[in-house]
Amino acid sequence: MSLATKGLLITLAGVLVISPDVLLVRLIDADTLTKLFWRGLLSGLVILGVWGVFLQRRPMRDVVRVGRSGWALAAIFALGTFCFLYAVEKTQAANVLLISATSPVIAALISIVVLKEHVDRLTWVGIGGALLGVFVIAAGSAGGEGNLIGDMAAFGGAVSLALTFSIARAQKNISMVPAMGLSGLLTALAAGLLAPSLVVPIDSWVLMLALGAVVVPLGFGLLTTGPQYIGAAEVSLILLLEALLGPVLVWWVIGEFPGQAALWGGSIILSALAGVNLIRLKGAAGG
Repeated sequence: MSLATKGLLITLAGVLVISPDVLLVRLIDADTLTKLFWRGLLSGLVILGVWGVFLQRRPMRDVVRVGRSGWALAAIFALGTFCFLYAVEKTQAANVLLISATSPVIAALISIVVLKEHVDRLTWVGIGGALLGVFVIAAGSAGGEGNLIGDMAAFGGAVSLALTFSIARAQKNISMVPAMGLSGLLTALAAGLLAPSLVVPIDSWVLMLALGAVVVPLGFGLLTTGPQYIGAAEVSLILLLEALLGPVLVWWVIGEFPGQAALWGGSIILSALAGVNLIRLKGAAGG
């Protein structure tokens, strides 16, 4: 198996795991800051715990080892988490996920300008399709199908995601998974200081544990590992698969219709994503 194929499979697995994220956030009956606190605390402890106990690593030593890049990744991802949950509360779930389609554009620009990496034509085709889809979604929000402030927060989350994957790519010889654990703890610290209450209703604890102890740590642990094998722009592009799975789950479980603009925009985004990755996989199989 080539490194590119390995990176693709790791990233796809991460996307499948992280897809219920928005649905679980919506279903948990608690204040946004309370959700942030427990989501961050549980995911941070699980990531660092698994790193230390099951992988026989020293999490505190490895957190120090990631250096400034790791601390920057942790802080940026924590800020992006705030943006993400705020957006989920303020606008359509489909809008939040589909606006994340801008992250490959940002990641590609960072790869070119900062990392001096070549972004191939196929990736740019996928990015172009994603941007067209986002434009359709934004037009729908301006027409009343979403919330513009919430959409802007979602874009802030997309920027943080692109920066996170770019930092992980720049430090591909050092695993940034411990930094993701640190990010969770930083999120919990900030949210805990601001939250009016940290109480979660008993009937929401199963969902909170699923979110904080399984979906977030496993999903983003895999997604942070992906850039060790493939480019940050490619990881961000594959992540757009969540833009299909997430809204479908929300629509199916709680009946939130994404809106016509989100459906059309999402179709454009996902067609571009599917085409690019099918061509890439075919090329890898033939090469």
